[in-house]
Amino acid sequence: MAITARTVEELVAFLRQHPEWREPLLQALLTEEFLQLPAEIRALREAVAQLTEAQRRTEERVEQLAEAQRRTEERLEQLAEAQRRTEERVGRLEEAVAQLIEAQRRMEERLEQLTEAQRRTEEHLAQLTARVDRLAERMQRMERRQDRLEERVSELIVEVGKLKGFHQEYLYNQRPAYYSRLLRKARILSPDAYMEILEQATEEGHITEEEAIDASLADVVVRGRWRWNHGDGALTYLVVEVSWSLSEDDVVRAARRAAILGKAGYRVCAVVAGAHIPSDVQKLMPQHNVWGLLDGLVIPPESEEEEEE
Repeated sequence: MAITARTVEELVAFLRQHPEWREPLLQALLTEEFLQLPAEIRALREAVAQLTEAQRRTEERVEQLAEAQRRTEERLEQLAEAQRRTEERVGRLEEAVAQLIEAQRRMEERLEQLTEAQRRTEEHLAQLTARVDRLAERMQRMERRQDRLEERVSELIVEVGKLKGFHQEYLYNQRPAYYSRLLRKARILSPDAYMEILEQATEEGHITEEEAIDASLADVVVRGRWRWNHGDGALTYLVVEVSWSLSEDDVVRAARRAAILGKAGYRVCAVVAGAHIPSDVQKLMPQHNVWGLLDGLVIPPESEEEEEE
């Protein structure tokens, strides 16, 4: 049980309420000599009684009694000194108790300040949490909008790519001049004229119907006299795949469809044409013997030096 006393009177009141605390308190406050005082007083009383009895019996004990009285006075002086020291210790104890009370008061004030600071911190944290939640919600909405925007951009890119491809295919279907560096008297075949060639080759058994269907899907077919690098002027067909930015698939399709027409006995050259040919696609072109056209600029499957060798 904790005791909180601010004055000596409160301490005395506590001791009156709890008599059993007196002895432990005296043992804590008084010196060993002071604690032995009651026993010594009892001994003194016994001595006085004996002295009185001895004085009554005989005057010879007077000198002994006087000596005993002297010793008793000395002991009383010691007792008085012990009492004085005890009072000094009690005074110091009262001062220490007062300091403890003041420290307790300051601690309680500090605790109240910390409690108030904690309350303000919790309020601020709650506000920050709410702001973070709102920000997270806004970020989620922005991310969803970003996803939709990216999907739309991807769709637009695809649409733009298709439009560019259609534009390129239109140009290469309308301008025979694009092929003038490869052919003299270049003529772009109409779909009907090209289908007649494929149907005749199918009837004669040179190609299958499936091959004819595949070859008919070529973007452009051009006929003319071969002129590249002082060519021999032989009648040649260009099977052309057109795209804005050419891919490896365009190279493979051009080579496959040109090979189908070649099985029918025609001299054929596979060509890819567009606005851009990536470097990896150019590296693939020699493997399939496919030529390239960039707005009429010819990219042969091999360099001229290799052809001359």
